[in-house]
This record gives sequence, structure tokens and C-alpha cells, in this order.
Amino acid sequence: MADIIFPTGTGAKGSIVNADLLLLADSADGNKGKDVTFAILKAAVTGDSNIIYCPIGGDIETYIAAATAGDTIVLAAGTYTITDDIDIAQSINVVGQGVGVTTIACTTASKKVFDISASAVRIADLSIDVTADISSGIIVTGVAGTVLSGVVLENLDIDLNSAAGVQLGIKSFDASLTIRNSTVNATSSDSYARAISVENAATAEAVTTVNIYNVDSVGTGSGGDNTYGILVLDSSATNDITANCYDSRFTAVKTGANEGRAIAVVGGDAIGNFYNCIANGSDADVFESTSGGLTLYDTTLVNGTTSGTITYGGTVVTSKLSTGGVFTPEVAGISPVAMHKGGVSTQVIEDTDMDDNDVMDTGITSGYGLLIVSCTTDGTSGVFRIENQTIVDVSSNALYSVTKDTDTKINVYWDTDQFKVQMLIDAGNKNVSVAFYGT
Repeated sequence: MADIIFPTGTGAKGSIVNADLLLLADSADGNKGKDVTFAILKAAVTGDSNIIYCPIGGDIETYIAAATAGDTIVLAAGTYTITDDIDIAQSINVVGQGVGVTTIACTTASKKVFDISASAVRIADLSIDVTADISSGIIVTGVAGTVLSGVVLENLDIDLNSAAGVQLGIKSFDASLTIRNSTVNATSSDSYARAISVENAATAEAVTTVNIYNVDSVGTGSGGDNTYGILVLDSSATNDITANCYDSRFTAVKTGANEGRAIAVVGGDAIGNFYNCIANGSDADVFESTSGGLTLYDTTLVNGTTSGTITYGGTVVTSKLSTGGVFTPEVAGISPVAMHKGGVSTQVIEDTDMDDNDVMDTGITSGYGLLIVSCTTDGTSGVFRIENQTIVDVSSNALYSVTKDTDTKINVYWDTDQFKVQMLIDAGNKNVSVAFYGT
């Protein structure tokens, strides 16, 4: 049975949160049973491993240093503020109470929130919020003679927001890992940013694989080197690194020198496979350079911009969706009928005439993908990224809005149970078509 380890001395009550496990312990002051410390923890551990509860105000790294392989460090609801790296050198779990419930915050420059140098580490169910120069969210580092494996990063929200210097959301060297159900944002005010970067170096003595599922990854930079949504890199390696990415969205925005590349695979031992993903890069949606192979399956390229040798599988939409002109399914080479292929569903509503104040029910109830609204009468298109029931305008056309009842606009918004299109342009009957590409 797992041991339960509480902070000692205070007998203070912990926060009540959504939980899987209720733990009770008497305080250490001799009043047996009269003042019970309790914590509601979101954890499930079996075997002889320890469950260690780190309270708000506790030093997370101190608790981790005292743990042994297989232990679970459970963080409370609330915010932990750190001023130095949290080093993890043993195979443990670190879990919070959920994204937006447990937060690790850092405002100290040149720090790595988590610096992992062991295999079989899991970090889950928490937010990382960094506003500091030259920062990293999570770094996973193998060394000569030790290629890491079994690292899992899931249910995370990593936000490195708008500070100066290089910003790295998640970066791995010589390591196999899984990233799942997470959001990664890295923004630099004066240098480059890499939301996700995975790399094999010359010291890698084994093949490594990175699997990514349902991840939103955004890099925003303004100087220095190139900025990436995801970079798969062979850095003088002699063994392959393969990134398999599923149902994920990669964005790179860059102003100033160099480029913003949403997806990049670089170097002969770097391989990238992308399934049902969306790529949106200010300079290149997809970039390949002398790699071991880059293949896109049922993937949407928002701007239709690519560089290098790319293999296409399934339906790949590459119609310059965010530039001028009218988007139609035929332009993308897709039949204008409802279909489902390889995990990408396409819903098309065509030739709908709308007068001022008319509202169109799209029938699109939620999901991840691109919603394209075209006014064929005016020759304009608005492109919107959908994330569950949230809509984000990714087009530059001023005719379209994402707010209901905005006058002199075509408004695209969520209302009750589906996305809707509202015509508030008093200029007579207009023909409007709607297409959705995603899941």
C-alpha cells in the first residue's frame, strides 16, 4: 500500500478541489483526533510508492529531492511562485489539481520551470505561467550514455508571455516523450521563440520518438533566429528522431528578421509525421530541409506556404486560406459535400442567400479546425480557427467579426449550441457559403 506523506507541524486544512482521493492525518501537537489535517488530492498511485503532498508555499524542489523513484508529488490548488529551476533527476510523477487550478509562476530570468534529467517522469494537470527574460517551461535533457525515455507531459497549459530573450516552451534533447492534451505558448518581445523543439544530438546513442496528441502550440517572436510552432531537429545526430503528431495545431508568428515556421523538420536524422493537424506560419506553414522525411496526412495549411520536400497523404488543404480572394472547396480540390476521411471531417453549406439581419445556423456544434465563411457576392472570405466552442479570427479581412450584433459586419460566433453567421451589412441580398475543415 502507498504511504501518505503530509507536511508536518501545522495541522492546517488544505484546499477542497475536484478530487479522486481524500486523505486524512492527525496533526503532530498531541491533540489526538481533535485537529485533523486533510487534503483532497487528485492522484492515483498503486504499489509501494509514496504519495507526497506539497502544500501552497512549500518548496516543490525540496519535496522532489526527498522523493524516490515511483513516488508522486501532489500539488495543491493555488499558485506556487518559484525563483529557481525545479530539477527532476528521478523517475517520479508531479501532478496538480488541473489546468488553471494549480499554477506554477515564475518572474525570475533565465530559469527552467522544470529541468528533467531522468526517464519515466510524468508532469500533469497544472499550469505554468512565466513572465521573465530568457525562459523555459519544461526542458528534458538526455546526456552522453543516457537517452531518456518514458517521459509524459499531459494536461498542461504552458504560457511564456511576452518577455525579452529566447523563450522555449517545451524542449527535449536525446529523449523519447509523449505530450498530450496541452497548450504551449512561447512569446518573445525581442528575440525568437520555440513553442516545442525536439532534438537528437551527436550524443544520442539510441533512436528517439516523440508522440504528440491534441496539442495547441504557438510561437511568437520578433528577432534573432527563426520562430517555430514545432521544430524537429537533427543536431549532428547519428540516430533518428521521429515526431508523430496527431490532431494538433501549430502556429508561428514572426516580425522582424528571419521567419515564422509553424512546422519544421530539419536534418537527415529528423523525421516528422503529422496527422489531422493545422499549420499556420507567418512565413511557412511547413518547412523541410534535408530531413529524413516529412509527411502530412489530412492536414490543413492555413496559408498554403511550404518549403522543401514534403510527402502528402490523405486530404491536405493548401488554398491560402488567410489571403485575399474567395475560398471555395473546389479551389482546395475537395468535393463540396459532407465527408469524413482519415479523421478530418468537412461540412459545407453552399449558396445560402442572406439579407440584412439574417442569421445562418451552420450545424457545426464544436470541434477543432478551420471555419471558412465566404461572401461570393463581394468576393471576400473570413477564416476562423475553432477550438471547442471558442472561435478565433485568423483572417485579416475587416468585413468579418467574431462578435454577435456588430454593425456593418458579417458576424461569426457561438450561440447556445452551434456556430452561427449573422449578416449585418445593409446592402441587399448576398450569397454566403460556409465550410468547416477539422474534427
